[in-house]
Amino acid sequence: MTPLGHQKLSSSKEKYIECIDNLFLKLELAYHYQFYKVFGTDDRLNEGKKLWAISLKSFSPETITEATENVIGAQSYLPLAVKHHLKSGLEFIR
Repeated sequence: MTPLGHQKLSSSKEKYIECIDNLFLKLELAYHYQFYKVFGTDDRLNEGKKLWAISLKSFSPETITEATENVIGAQSYLPLAVKHHLKSGLEFIR
């Protein structure tokens, strides 16, 4: 028997993981060659996702998604400084 709190936590975690996966998909589509130069192997991609997930854990999936779209619209190059660019993206939201 699983308590409801655990189901909610699992659902939130799944939503967050999906958000990070979508972030990387959007980065791949927007910055194709630059993306593969940085995250060209499965190991590097997985490590990148872990690093970004840890760096962005204080933000909600909705905020990450909206900021990602704003950053992609404003940046010609693949953003590597996660928090700096996310904060820039948040400025577009406000």
